[in-house]
Amino acid sequence: MKIVSSDWNLEYMNVNTENVTVADFLFECANHNNFTIKKKYWKGYKSFLIEAINGIENGEGDRYWQYYVNGKFADVGCSNYFLHDNDVVEWRFEPSGWISIS
Repeated sequence: MKIVSSDWNLEYMNVNTENVTVADFLFECANHNNFTIKKKYWKGYKSFLIEAINGIENGEGDRYWQYYVNGKFADVGCSNYFLHDNDVVEWRFEPSGWISIS
């Protein structure tokens, strides 16, 4: 996993991806590396929305936390994306053309 923002970056590896979602992997990474995750569960999407990673909040500078798997933007909630062996997850704090959170 890579987490990329303008102020803070991290790389984390995990061997076991069996029955692990992107959200599970992010929470494990946060626990292992001692940083915080702010999340909100969205019933309609049956998934967590990641609101902040390590104190960097959605909306700052019109940027939002978005995740990619194997270089492709994921179009499902992070609680619904199950990983496979050798998948690479990247969380990027960047402008979004499709999301507006209020």
